[in-house]
Order: sequence, then C-alpha cells, then structure tokens
Amino acid sequence: MKIWSAFLFIFFILTDIYAQSYEKGLFFSDDLSVLAQQSEVNLEAFLQDEVRAEVARFKESKDVFGVANQRDTAITVAFWFKPKNIDIHPGTLIGEDSVFYFRYLPNRGIQFNHYLKQDLNTAGVLTNDEWQHLGFSLQKDGRLAIYLNGESILNDQISPLWWQKKGKIVVGKDRYNVDAEGCIDDLKIWNRALSPAEMKKVFRETRLIPDLSYKLESYMPLKGDFSDLAKNPKKLVESSHVKFVTDSLKGLVADFQNKDSRIETSGFSFDNQLTIAVWAKPTDKDWVMALAGNRDFSMRYIINQGRLWFNIPMVYSCQADKRIGYPQEWVHLAIAVNYNHKIEFFINGQLVDSKSISGKAGREESLMIGQSIWKNTFNGQLSQFAIWDRALSEFEIKEVYNGKLDVALRSSSQNSYSTYIAVIAIVLLFVIFFLWKLTQNRLKKLRDEPQNEDAGHNIPQKNAFCFFETFQAFDRKGTNISHDFTPTLIRLFALILLYPRIYNRKISSQELSDILWENDDVAQKKNNRGTNVHRLRTLFKQFDGLSLVYSNKEWEIDIPDHVFVDLFYLKDNLPVKGFDFPFKSMHLCKPLKNECFDSIVRLINDQYIDLLKSYCCIAFSQKEWKPLEKFASLWISIDPLTEEALSYLVTALVNSQQKQKALNTYNRFATNYKSMLNEDFKLSFELCILPNS
Repeated sequence: MKIWSAFLFIFFILTDIYAQSYEKGLFFSDDLSVLAQQSEVNLEAFLQDEVRAEVARFKESKDVFGVANQRDTAITVAFWFKPKNIDIHPGTLIGEDSVFYFRYLPNRGIQFNHYLKQDLNTAGVLTNDEWQHLGFSLQKDGRLAIYLNGESILNDQISPLWWQKKGKIVVGKDRYNVDAEGCIDDLKIWNRALSPAEMKKVFRETRLIPDLSYKLESYMPLKGDFSDLAKNPKKLVESSHVKFVTDSLKGLVADFQNKDSRIETSGFSFDNQLTIAVWAKPTDKDWVMALAGNRDFSMRYIINQGRLWFNIPMVYSCQADKRIGYPQEWVHLAIAVNYNHKIEFFINGQLVDSKSISGKAGREESLMIGQSIWKNTFNGQLSQFAIWDRALSEFEIKEVYNGKLDVALRSSSQNSYSTYIAVIAIVLLFVIFFLWKLTQNRLKKLRDEPQNEDAGHNIPQKNAFCFFETFQAFDRKGTNISHDFTPTLIRLFALILLYPRIYNRKISSQELSDILWENDDVAQKKNNRGTNVHRLRTLFKQFDGLSLVYSNKEWEIDIPDHVFVDLFYLKDNLPVKGFDFPFKSMHLCKPLKNECFDSIVRLINDQYIDLLKSYCCIAFSQKEWKPLEKFASLWISIDPLTEEALSYLVTALVNSQQKQKALNTYNRFATNYKSMLNEDFKLSFELCILPNS
C-alpha cells in the first residue's frame, strides 16, 4: 500500500508538471477590476458589461503606473479587449515601459513597437465595441507571434537582444501618452512563449458565450407577418409579392413567388462584422438565388450545387467548397464574417467551410431579403431570418439552428422586466428611507422587521460555496479563497457536484474528460483530469469534512450538512411560511456560462421549475400570499411565458391588496407573450385569478 501511495504521489507530481499546459510560467492572472481598486494603474472598475460581467475600463491618467514584472528571456501576454472610438486615435494596451508596447491603430490594426524602433503592424482586423481576444508571444531569439481570437495573424522577427532590457508592466498607457479607450478583461502574462495550441486553449477557456440576442440587428420569424422581434426593430420599407403559406414542417412561412418578391428594411448599423442566418426551402433549381443583401454585400445560394456564396462588390467574392446537393426540404443557411480576417459558412448548424478575406464585411444601413444588387431573386419559402452586428461562433450558430434564438429573446425580455422592477424597488427604498427619518417609531419598526424577516437566511461565511452570480469559496476559517479556484477547477467541481442531481448517478472519468477537455487527445485528457483532480482535492482540505471520492471509475463529492452550497438551497421540504430567497438571482457564475454546460444548465432549470411549481401549490393551498408571490416570480424568471406561474403571481398580488401591481404584471406578461410568440395572450386578467382564494 505504501509503495502504491508513493507511486500515486509521483504520478501526480509528474502529471502536474507535464499537464499544467498554459498555466506553467503564468505570473500575472488577476481580476483586473480588483487590481484597479488595489493598485495605482491606469484602470478603473466597470462592473456592468453585458457579456463579461465584471471587467475593468481604461481611464485617463497623467502618469504611467506599472506593476511587477517577472519576465526572464521570453514573454506571452493574452487578454480580452473591447475597443471604444477605435477609428479616432491609437492606444497602448499593454507593454514594458521603455522596452516594448502592444497597441491598436486607427486603421484597426495591431502594432508591436519595441525600443529598437522596429514597428510590426497587422492588417486592420479589430472591431469597435466588441470583445476580442488579443495576445502575443515573444521568444528569446526575437520570434514574435500576434494572436486574434486564438489564431495567429502575424509571425515576424525582432532583434534577438530585446530581452536584455527590462521594464515594469504598464496597462492602458505609455510614456508617449498614447492612452487606450475601452475595456479589458482576463489579462494573463507568462514568463515563457506559449505555443499556438496553448494560445488557442487560453482563448477557448476564457471565452464567454453571450446571449443570442446580443447585437441582434433584426429577427423576422415570418410567421404570418413581417414583425421584427429584435430589441431595436428595423423599419419595414416595402414588402413586394411576398405571401404567407402554411408549410407542413414550419407552419406559416413567407412565400417568395416571383422575380419581384422581396422584403426591404432599413435602420441597420454594422461595424464590419456580420452574421446572417435563415431557414430556406427553394422551389426552383436556378443556378443562383439571393438570400439577403444591399449595395454593400450579398449572400446567395447556389441551388443546384448546395453551396453558399458571399461577396463584397469590387473587394472579394467567396464560395464555400462544400457541396451538399440539391435540398428537397428545408435547409438552415448561415454565414459569419470577420472584418479583414475570415468568413465561415454553415449548413444545418455545421461549419462546412471557411475562407480568409482581406476587406470589410458591409456597412450599408438598408437590407433586401430575397434579392441582390445583381437582381438575383429567391424563389421558394423563407422562415426565421436573423442578422447580427457580430460574427457568431460555431456553437452559437448551432444554437440558432436548434431554435434557441426564440428562447434567448424571451429571456432578454424577462431581464428587461426585472430591471424595471429593480428601478421601482430602488425608488421605493428612497421613499421608505425618507419616511423612516421622519418618525422614530417608524425607525424602530423598520429596524426590527428586517431582522425577523431575514432570520436564518444569511449565507454562511465559513465552509461555504456560492455558484450564483460570482463564485465564492469560504474555508473553515472564513477566509475567502475564491481566487485559488481556476475556471477549470470551478467547472470540474460543479460537474461532479451536479451530475447526481441531474442524472441520478455519478459521473465517470470518461464523461469528465469528454465534457471539459473535448478537443484534447486521449493522453492530454488523462493528464488534465489527473492534475485538476489533485488540485481540487488539495483545496478541499481547507474545508471541514469535504472530500472528493472515486470508486468504480466514477466521481462524487461527499458534502457534510454543515458545508453550504447555494445550488442546493432550493430543495424539497423547505418551510413555505416566511420563505425568503437569499440570492439576487439564479444566474450561474461566469466560469459556468460555458458552452459545455449549456445542456446541464437547462436540466437544472427544469428541476427548479418543478420545485417552484410544487411550492406555489402548497403556498396557494395555505393562503401564504407573500411566499406565493416570491415562488411565482422566481418561476417566471426561469420560464417567462408560463401561464400557470402568472396565475399564481396575479392571485398572490390581488390577495395581498396589490391589484394595480397585479394588473401591471398581467399587461407586461401579455405584451411579452405577443412579442415572443406572435399571437395574443388569450387568458383574461380575471381568469388569471385562481378561484377559492
């Protein structure tokens, strides 16, 4: 047994050294919003980004402040950048003071400038107001590689003597006052040169997938009318010779009958990135048909070859090499265009081809559906036309193909509703505070009520884990050790934790590897799994009674009752009377907003809905109106178009003498219902109030 234990110890040490991958040599990997608050750097905290949540923003400063530099003879830098006013002036993103600077230029290119005065510039690849992953690696011999979104876009050579001079790390500014504008997140710096594969891995592991409604310019389901369900719907200029017919698979769809059939809209705003997606059912075998375009770009479909075609007049023309043959039924077609970088072609949710491009992606504000600048027309039926002012990833295109865009729009609508309620709540708090100041008796009452109401619902500050909003971990001493958990460790922890709850069984080693390290080979998967399991076990030693158990090639986490996990707060047998949900929302922390967790999150929400449904039933039967209001509101926050939850919520509000609030809630629900499903909500307000209440 001792020999076996020693062998395991040596194995973990060796795999830890071998499989650390890009973490080896990492000497800076801080949350920049925290750094902005604790250090004198040219940053300030900015907490409300729509995609990446808590990030840092560049700020103006008269002086250049630096942080410690542990670089030896090589260096790699990687970070996420969201530019602002990128066409107006250059900006220094990061550098070593007086040694080298990594900048963006007004032509949207990236520049590496070093003290021997040799500037290396890329083509104009950046997009304004959009998160992009940038980085570079510099080897001792002067070999330089610049990366965009995990891919190398420039390889060149500088002086092999560059490393002999060393300066402090500066962020967002240099001694020439070339200030950066915009936001930065997940800055990482290594004292070695990462390989292209490692840089791609950094990009994948730090990428956050935004909601499909993010930068959605227009979404026309074409279910009987020309309604645009995007947040800022575009103006319908003209619809010519387009009728609606009933299809056996899609229901109501738009029918383009002849060469004059088209839909024209206006009011678009593109910044050289573009995604178009549409369901199409061609009925004519003409050589080429137009799907969408304007004077600036055109997306067409070569029917008899089953190929997509995208071009910018006088700039470039790209055809997908992949051929799928003439489609007999509906086919989902999509293209994603990156300015001066590449275009990707998708058919039925699958990436079939990609082409490098040098040039723009289109900026014309109008759009024609079913016709191109060359008067090519589309003959057949179209459904669910969508266009974004950004290039969607392969995963996102697959989500659109699987019908997730409608779900995202419902969720976005619900979030707007929640924001509106939050604003009202803040105003009410100010009013209450004013009244509280006027009367000492009221002051005492307001002091006592919250203590009684919140008793027993505070989140423990020892032996506790929180996965909602921001990941937090408090050890047995009450020390916040959240920073010791890397995103990979958080995902590993959550996966082992949630699998039994979702599937009623433990997770196997093979499943862990396939989910967390999908793109690695077998050896890499095994090494990564062994290394991260070893690290997780080490961290668990700082908690009382917490352990990671492996038996029969399956994993589970043994959690004593005194260890708090917020994911399990909502469970069977909670007291209905006096229920108070102690969390601001049920949104998972940033590391779990990852494509590999998408199906798991949906299954968890389904379980929450089942629990909330049963609690609503109990609260209604006991006439506990305040808990019923809370349960129903939580239910609607997960599933915003649930009629049953609406009935419970309206009933609770009416019986709590809040009829006006109940009416407002009903009207918002009906409006969202009409917007999302393109049909009127048929249940009247009176019928929403449950009988015998």
